[in-house]
Amino acid sequence: MAETEILTGDALAVKRWSDRTFVEYRADTFFDTQGFIGGPDSIIEEKTELNANPGDKVTFGLRMALTGTGVTGDNTMEGNEEAMNYYSCHVTIDQIRNAVKLKGRMTEQRVAFKLRNDAYDALKIWIGEKKDNALFTALSTSPTKVYYGGTATSTGTLTAADLITLNLMSKTKAYAKTASPKIPPVRIKGKDYYVVVLHPHCEYDLKISDAKWAQAQREAQVRGDENPLFTGAPGIWDGIVIHSHDNIAIASNWGVGANVPGATNLFLGRQAGVIAFGGFRQPKGGRGGVNWVEKDFDYDNQTGICVGMSKGEAKATFNTKDYACVAIRTARTNIS
Repeated sequence: MAETEILTGDALAVKRWSDRTFVEYRADTFFDTQGFIGGPDSIIEEKTELNANPGDKVTFGLRMALTGTGVTGDNTMEGNEEAMNYYSCHVTIDQIRNAVKLKGRMTEQRVAFKLRNDAYDALKIWIGEKKDNALFTALSTSPTKVYYGGTATSTGTLTAADLITLNLMSKTKAYAKTASPKIPPVRIKGKDYYVVVLHPHCEYDLKISDAKWAQAQREAQVRGDENPLFTGAPGIWDGIVIHSHDNIAIASNWGVGANVPGATNLFLGRQAGVIAFGGFRQPKGGRGGVNWVEKDFDYDNQTGICVGMSKGEAKATFNTKDYACVAIRTARTNIS
């Protein structure tokens, strides 16, 4: 008895393709989603001077506190005035762009998903990551104040046991409150907070190796989770909101034998860094510093999509001293 069979390789065998593609996972852009970018009360202050004006650099100042003794009683004030002292820092912007060009109508016709939608989504992720990476780089580069794990005094003296601890973060906070100038905290509902951003390997070390961690989280007071500062934070300790992100700078060659994995974790206060955007000649459709341009080629057969941004990032540094950023360099468990 003959049976009719259509094999998988037969020309008549129907094949279906999904109209959606998988996307390589990227963590949400950290500084935006955590609400860290904003006005002068934010960890990253946005400078708006170039939004509607020409130029490529914004210079801003720091006024130091008065330290004079003043006069008492009827002693003469005239001639004994105190001069105010200022320092300056600047951020320079530049343009960065990327684009995707589709081959033509037939290329778009052959697939079930929308290539244009994928292009816009891919470019949106790309520009967001560029901004985020640049902020991490600016905050991590050439720190002027560094605390090390354990008893180490440099990356060369760190051992594998010199992991991040709650005590080390509290020590850094004590410095922040007594430094000159003091590192200003972020104030939320009348309470002061600092932020520490750990590499995920260091977050793991903290949870596994520091016995006080679990107890601290059980006994932590209500943090007001509606505020973005606390969103996604694995915990809080001693008025320090602890976050983690894989953009934290890491190394694999610390220690005497140049074989200790390490990380440059960040302790941040208010106005630790700045970001500036240029928008003086922003194309139609530009918003929030991001410019989108769609252009047709070859008698409108091909489509190109371009994203661009004029921006600049800088760590706030005055008189050769980081204003509200401290590096915490520790060993880390290299999880692979």
